[in-house]
Amino acid sequence: MNEKSRTYRLFLLGFLALALSFLLYCVLLITDPDLWLDDKHYLLATLPTIPPVLIIGYALARAIGIAIREMDELQQRIQLEAYSLSLACTVVLSLALGLFQLFTELYINLAFVAFMVALFWAFGFLFAKRKYQ
Repeated sequence: MNEKSRTYRLFLLGFLALALSFLLYCVLLITDPDLWLDDKHYLLATLPTIPPVLIIGYALARAIGIAIREMDELQQRIQLEAYSLSLACTVVLSLALGLFQLFTELYINLAFVAFMVALFWAFGFLFAKRKYQ
């Protein structure tokens, strides 16, 4: 079995585990409607999703590694610059938003960080690709 099919199977396993954990959570909610009244309902809500998310994250990192290994040197250099710019900009902006949130009453959802990573990667990719043309 090659590495791509193993990675595909990891993605599939992760999404199946996520679906099963969702079903388990629905069954728990149906059998115990007072689950939301408990102080630990946040822990119960997120606990079943931790293993699938870790599996999907590992499979995603592995897929990116496979894709980068199959690229030529120029494409690898472009991707490295794009990821570097994305990491640096995301860290700086996340720190700024965190400090802003700390000193003000404004609440910023952390799901926004994933979109920042993608946006900064796209800018970095376009910048590096234009640099090497």
